[in-house]
Amino acid sequence: MFDGARFADAALFEGATFADIASFRHVVFSGATKFGYARFAGGSAWFDSARFCGPPYVYGAGTEDFAGADFEKAEFSWPVYFRAANFLEGADFRGVVFRSRAWFGKAEMKGPTSFEAAEFTSEPPEFSDAALHEGTVWRRVKWPLPLPVSGRRKNKAKPTPTTAGTFVATHMPV
Repeated sequence: MFDGARFADAALFEGATFADIASFRHVVFSGATKFGYARFAGGSAWFDSARFCGPPYVYGAGTEDFAGADFEKAEFSWPVYFRAANFLEGADFRGVVFRSRAWFGKAEMKGPTSFEAAEFTSEPPEFSDAALHEGTVWRRVKWPLPLPVSGRRKNKAKPTPTTAGTFVATHMPV
């Protein structure tokens, strides 16, 4: 249990195996945070209301195995990588704020997953070659506004939530 802890520098949990529930609720990660190849075998991994505010390094990469993952209301200030992560019993990203890129390439969401009320402030998330669960929830997600088109098309229109929806629809997997 790391609830409420503050990591002032790097927090490296690469290759770690958590045999019981791993609780990182309300934790502040100020440096690079790495959970590459970590296994959350004994239960869920709780990161609700955690703040990942370190430099732009990998927060989750490799093939983590999350029995269940709860990131509700967490905040990622830098790019986050969940590349090839396995969410065995689903994942909860409700109310999460992604202030930079969010990569879920090759991730597997094997159980119900929710991004309800999540906020992507810089760009839509990347799900290349990911397997999303059929019960993935996207209600009330806040998408980034697209940048005005430049070059040969002179689009001087200011981005709106409606154009953001169109922008996201062209970048999200079907």
